[in-house]
Amino acid sequence: LQVEQSMEMENISSEGSLDFEPAEESTDFPNAEVARLVANFFYAISSIIGIPGNLFVLLSILCFREMRTISNIYIFNLAIADLIYLLGTPLIIIKSVTKTWIFGNAICKLYLTANGLSQFASAAFIGVLSFDRYLAVCRPVQATDWRTFRFALSISIVAWIMVAVESIPLFMAAQTVPGGDDDFQDCMIMWEMEPQSNATTAEEESLEMEERRIFSRDLFVAYTFALSYLIPLIAIWIFYANIIQKMWARRKHIWGRKKSMKRTTFRVSILGLAIVVSYTLCWAPFWSIQWAVVSNSVPYSEWLIISNLTAYVLQYINSAANPFLYVFMSDAFKRNVAALLRATSSYQFRKPRSGLAGREEAVIFLKSARTESSAVLDAEETTTAREL
Repeated sequence: LQVEQSMEMENISSEGSLDFEPAEESTDFPNAEVARLVANFFYAISSIIGIPGNLFVLLSILCFREMRTISNIYIFNLAIADLIYLLGTPLIIIKSVTKTWIFGNAICKLYLTANGLSQFASAAFIGVLSFDRYLAVCRPVQATDWRTFRFALSISIVAWIMVAVESIPLFMAAQTVPGGDDDFQDCMIMWEMEPQSNATTAEEESLEMEERRIFSRDLFVAYTFALSYLIPLIAIWIFYANIIQKMWARRKHIWGRKKSMKRTTFRVSILGLAIVVSYTLCWAPFWSIQWAVVSNSVPYSEWLIISNLTAYVLQYINSAANPFLYVFMSDAFKRNVAALLRATSSYQFRKPRSGLAGREEAVIFLKSARTESSAVLDAEETTTAREL
């Protein structure tokens, strides 16, 4: 019974398991089964909205020259991280419906590595974006040396290399493991324990396997929590504490009529703050539950299952909501995404062609989007000039 109970808690705590309660226990927790269905709905909605949303963010930065700012380089990389994370939602939904992992060991490794990579990358680029805002607001003189395209691209490359290295242990440890019965397979992180197995009976082997699962769970939680949440957020909030203090001290100058550059700096900083707050709040419930389970401070219950499902849903909502934050907080994003949508709606009714003709149509599509954006920008500038 003790082994069964700890295995249930393992399914709750390990992100890699992708299972929020044992399939055979669903009759004991009917509300948890309903919560699972609701969670699948939100996973699907997050995927349907978030994947195109992040793609439009990437396209708007690639297609429009005005969007190629220092801050947007980091937002571009953050959108890639969110996109990678959201691409895993079909696997989660299928795993939840079938109540077993059906994709094999190779896809398990790929999924968990990509999942960890996107988590580490999100934290890294939110941190880099916060540092960029700190330089722009609090160190404007030094910012002229540090805030360059070459520096931003170099930092982005270094950040991706770092998160790739951080993800190597996850790739090595990710594997499929048998579950509670012969037909059940799980995809999770399983680190090796020392010493090697000395079990002589099936019962001892089962207990030893469970010790290894708990060891893997605890180490996995500590490793990912430190690298993707705790350490980055400490640095991020130190940066933003200084930014908020500086902006409050300069609030009268920021809103001066002729201080358009300062107003732009203010708005970009507020966008960065919104991203940080969203990330902090959406991931806090998940990590709270992880540590509650690791410390054995909460019993296995229907409430814990539902809370864990809610925490997972919030992660995907965060990745899906980020593009809407960019559009809502930035006129440039709003204008260019709208131009892309209009160009896409007119382009999709044409019969697609291949070869040179297809490439020419793609060029026409991009030119159409840029023309739409420029026309809106000219109209906004004319209106602003009249108001002044």
